Amino acid sequence: MIEVIPGINEQTFSGIENKLHLVENLVPWVHLDIVDELFNFSTFRDPVPFKNLKSKVKWEVHMMINNPEDTVGDWVDAGFLRFIGHVEGMKDIGNFIKTVRSYKKEVGLAVDIVTPVSVIEPYLTKIDNVLVMSIHTGKSGQSFMSEALDKIRQVRRLSGQMPIEVDGGVNLETGKMAVEAGVTRLVSTSYIFKAPNIQNAIKILQDH
Repeated sequence: MIEVIPGINEQTFSGIENKLHLVENLVPWVHLDIVDELFNFSTFRDPVPFKNLKSKVKWEVHMMINNPEDTVGDWVDAGFLRFIGHVEGMKDIGNFIKTVRSYKKEVGLAVDIVTPVSVIEPYLTKIDNVLVMSIHTGKSGQSFMSEALDKIRQVRRLSGQMPIEVDGGVNLETGKMAVEAGVTRLVSTSYIFKAPNIQNAIKILQDH
């Protein structure tokens, strides 16, 4: 069964809470997008309110921001367990990995649709997972871009059995293509939260 991780991309904390409550009893992990001017879009990205958020779900944070290593500690304090940083915002990829490891948390690298896999290849033995964007990083609701499939295949060849996530425009059809290319985790936002039955939408994605 493929792991499905609902993605939350919101401008307010109340929006995040509302979506969390819709899925927290259906999945073990939830994926929070935090975006700054690096990708010409903005989301809620204050870790402090999460400290008082009571939920059994585990959180991963998708750091689409400049210098993500600078705020890792704040998100650790807020209870986040998995950190996926965009290489486009890093001055030193190795430093981001080292920073997350210093807190004994899971660390992953993300690449935008236009970023070549060669950028992360030297670090594949040092991380826990890779996230391949299948849209232009930032705003939710974009359509899946087929160029991501070749990148997924390339990452799979290079990384062995490492978990690979895909994020952006994931639905029944595109999710199937991504899984066939080598993805093991589907991050889905619009498809899940706009579905008439969220539980069914998650199950459909899991059954790929």
